[in-house]
Amino acid sequence: MDNEITKISLVHRSETRRKACNGCCDAKRRCDLILPSCGRCMTKRMKCVYVCQNLHITEAEADNMSVRRASNERLTTCNGLHFSLKLLQPGYLTKQQMNYMVAQFRGFIKSIVSEGETPFIHRLYQDTMPDIYQDALSICSLYVQKTPRNQGAIFRMLDSKLDTLLRISDSARVEDNLLSLQCLILYQIIRLLDGDAQQRINAERHLELLDLWTLRLQQNYFQAISSTRVGYDNWVLIESIRRTTMVSVILRASYFAMRDGYCELVDLLSTLSVSTRSSRVWKMEDEWEEGKSTSEVLTYAEFTNEWNKGRVDGIEEYEKLLLVACRYAKVAGKFDPSA
Repeated sequence: MDNEITKISLVHRSETRRKACNGCCDAKRRCDLILPSCGRCMTKRMKCVYVCQNLHITEAEADNMSVRRASNERLTTCNGLHFSLKLLQPGYLTKQQMNYMVAQFRGFIKSIVSEGETPFIHRLYQDTMPDIYQDALSICSLYVQKTPRNQGAIFRMLDSKLDTLLRISDSARVEDNLLSLQCLILYQIIRLLDGDAQQRINAERHLELLDLWTLRLQQNYFQAISSTRVGYDNWVLIESIRRTTMVSVILRASYFAMRDGYCELVDLLSTLSVSTRSSRVWKMEDEWEEGKSTSEVLTYAEFTNEWNKGRVDGIEEYEKLLLVACRYAKVAGKFDPSA
């Protein structure tokens, strides 16, 4: 059923709660025990099945929306990107949705240059300016000035900065893992959505890495929310993890839907966390004391359901991206997804 909701855990489980998935058992590989899919199965695009599925699920554990898939075919152009689509629900995206999402992703590159922040990268980095942040900011600044004559040099510089990022990205610090993934997302947006076939090929070589870094940050999220640290900076860290994980998965899901017509990330997307009424707090620290008492953390599936019931207000560009990306969200008459 299209609206069937099933309970599923997205937390890391101990060995005593569940054993490794069938795939990792068959391959005699260590399973990281993440639901809805362990890291190995996610990377290999394999269905992840655990031996024991009869576990009590608490109210705190996330909702997962399962939907049937129906197929169709289409050839379309999305903001200059040409894809032959075999559309499958729930990977179906209309041309209007695709145009909006591509425009929003491209807008992230411009906003990091002009404003020093995006809906998933907070302006706090302007105070410390880590080296990999400076590298990503430099590449984005050059990219918005790209011309046919200088694009070769810009992409060579991007490759060089990406190589540097890959060499130094192995860190145990949550903050470092967060920034590394944010920089990788910016580089992937540029290469996946540039319109140049070679750049897309280069970017696709790092889609598996994007998967792994996103999974790593997802695991960091549960560490961060268990921390005893308090204050606005800690809230920004946790919210940044939520938003960066979401943007990473939506970027990949959108690209797969445009390229192949379907994606297998919808189940994962529906379980990711969304913080309501957070955009004002994200932009203004003065709003934090009041905002933290009214904000609520929902799953993506719950967020869209609450939106459809008219219970979500105060949305800005980040929330609009989430709603446009969901084929079940009712946006008609509430905001213009073509704007």
